[in-house]
Amino acid sequence: MQKFIKANRHIDSLVEGVISQLQNKKAKLGLKILNKQVDMSFMFAIPTLLSDAINRYDLCAPGKTEFNILVHGSLKFDCVDNYRWLALIPFLINRPDLKVNVVATSSVEPDDTQTKYRQVIDFIIHNELSERFSSELIEGDISDVLESSACPDFDLILNNMPSTSDLSRVSDADHIGALVNSGIPIIVSDISPITLLHRYNMYRTVGFSSSYLPQVNINGLSFTKSMSTQYQYAGHYLLINGFTYPNEKDIDLVSSLALLEPVIVNRMNEGDPLTELPTIDGSSITLFDGVDIELTNNVVQLHQGGVSYKLKLDKIPPPPIIYDVGDLDTITDSVYWAINTYALILNALKHEKKASA
Repeated sequence: MQKFIKANRHIDSLVEGVISQLQNKKAKLGLKILNKQVDMSFMFAIPTLLSDAINRYDLCAPGKTEFNILVHGSLKFDCVDNYRWLALIPFLINRPDLKVNVVATSSVEPDDTQTKYRQVIDFIIHNELSERFSSELIEGDISDVLESSACPDFDLILNNMPSTSDLSRVSDADHIGALVNSGIPIIVSDISPITLLHRYNMYRTVGFSSSYLPQVNINGLSFTKSMSTQYQYAGHYLLINGFTYPNEKDIDLVSSLALLEPVIVNRMNEGDPLTELPTIDGSSITLFDGVDIELTNNVVQLHQGGVSYKLKLDKIPPPPIIYDVGDLDTITDSVYWAINTYALILNALKHEKKASA
């Protein structure tokens, strides 16, 4: 059989770890054969993200027999085989007897990514877990779901690659915030450190906060330009554990952050992995890879579409005064400043191209 390169270099050891805990021989064999035939990195990305967070932050106390997960703002490529692969979480945290329930919400008609391999995970659930796993995908606002009498007591909330629509109403933020204040954390995840901090800025704007710094899920799939976008996720995450109630003005500010999304897409199209924070050396700043600013004269040098440009801006917003990579608010401010400044640079470049046309 022809060998192939797998997106997650740890995937084989992860699969072997799960197999070692399975009791059903056919389940063991089915998973072993599947792992030899296909790259299972995609199916394992979200399960490993959650298991990493559960282990790192001790979210599942010893003796706990049931763990309930709420997925907020479900995306098509989050919902792999109706979230059935999350049944692997107990094996990934070495708690094979743990029962896991998943409730996923989407404000639009729920969409699911069906793989050709669902029969394998279904066999494991039916023959190994029996009643110890359930997953449900619901159309509706988060407030509607949380008010449902059938809604379990959640232990963890996941919002992978959140959008401004996930926090577009005060009631949504209030409902999720109430869960956070009751001790239920949110895991926000994305494809890179920069995009993750941009997402966190949306949460921060409507009152959420974190006592932690971003973490890397070594089993996730970070951004690489050569990889299809739908598979680039769950590589970086942040646990949110604080909340103060917002107002309508705060919600409006979240919508304004959506205007910066094309700027991030531009960087991704340039192949920028978005892993590096802006660096400041006196009056010289490296904003992004290949984007440098000299503050003494507001001159910007950048590479765009394979072409080098040199621009002079009328004004550049002052960078954050305090630059401490160990402080979440500071690095979030730094990322917001970088994205906003790059938006100004792109606008200036657009006008220069138009003038020289």
